[in-house]
Amino acid sequence: MANKQPKKTEKTSAKQVYKNTTEQEVGNVRTSPEHITTDDIRKRWASVFKNYGSLGFDSIYNVWNANMNMINNPFVQNRRIKQINSPAIKMTKDDLNSALADPDAHEDQLRSVSWGLYYSNYIYRTLLQLDKNTPKYLYYATPAYVKDTKKSEIVDESVRVDKILKKFDPKLTFKTIASQVAIEGKCSYLVRTSFDAKDINFFLLQKLNSNQVKITSFGSEQRFIASFNMVIFLEPGYSIYQYPEFIQNAWTEMCDCGIIVADKKGKKKINPKATLPDNHILEVVDDGKYMYWVQIPQDLCYTFYSDGSHPNAFPDAIGLFSDLNDLGDYAWLQGNLLAKTVNSVLTAEVPLIKDPKVGADSTAISPDTILGYQDFFAQNISANIFI
Repeated sequence: MANKQPKKTEKTSAKQVYKNTTEQEVGNVRTSPEHITTDDIRKRWASVFKNYGSLGFDSIYNVWNANMNMINNPFVQNRRIKQINSPAIKMTKDDLNSALADPDAHEDQLRSVSWGLYYSNYIYRTLLQLDKNTPKYLYYATPAYVKDTKKSEIVDESVRVDKILKKFDPKLTFKTIASQVAIEGKCSYLVRTSFDAKDINFFLLQKLNSNQVKITSFGSEQRFIASFNMVIFLEPGYSIYQYPEFIQNAWTEMCDCGIIVADKKGKKKINPKATLPDNHILEVVDDGKYMYWVQIPQDLCYTFYSDGSHPNAFPDAIGLFSDLNDLGDYAWLQGNLLAKTVNSVLTAEVPLIKDPKVGADSTAISPDTILGYQDFFAQNISANIFI
């Protein structure tokens, strides 16, 4: 299924994108890209004056300092990294049963409950770890169309593929994906690549924030196509340079169309009256909050799952949630049962007749026979039961 690409405003080389991305992620100040032309500088300043020309210098200075502090603040960056997965929560029995009764409308909550159980319930964590560690994640690479290819070209291509596999690390990558999919049900990843004629800068899959992704279509090349909430870039710590060129172009188009505007203090916000481009959806949540959905091309975003019979993004193991949640409620009782022994006393009486008579209902049992039966019984019962 073809998706309309956002119009391109400024061309950015893969090397430049890689440089910007890596420097932003480690928290350093991003340097200027290479080979800047006079026209590039003119366009950049034209964009700045267009968005901030009506503001005073003090406002621009304060906004600049605030943004730089948020970008480099390790606590803000740590929070951004943690938001990749759904937040872990524990729900009451009634709320959980309500969510399980209508799972289509409670995807976010069920994913959060799954993370909560993963962190707090040993049984649930063990089951998911077993599911992740069972596959061996074997892989291989074969050259294609080698019939009319020269030997030197095959060697060069083989070296290139080997470098890609080392950067990609398939076993670690897909083992991590398998763990995330087991916990959340369905996870979407952006393909991130950067390379030149001689070297591979990076080749990886970047996980999108689970609560900022919705499955919105079926694809021809893969099962599901996802849409991403672009409003996330209005939050502190999120830089557009940490995402592929398609996302950067979509954000630039939003700014050019007047969807992203700045108030008198320089804070960016959504303009709901602006005209939306194709495949863009503006959703009003509550209290003036918005979600701006942009559908990502299926050759750029891949959604992994274990159950493709439905488009719901929640764990396959939600049937265990109710029982496992109840077990968590009895954590105190479980601890006491494990810490203390359960003692039971079994008593019995065997009459000893000194002079048994033939034909009478009497039995003679020696003390040694009784001790023998006690030892036999003790070998076949729990150590917590004493005789």
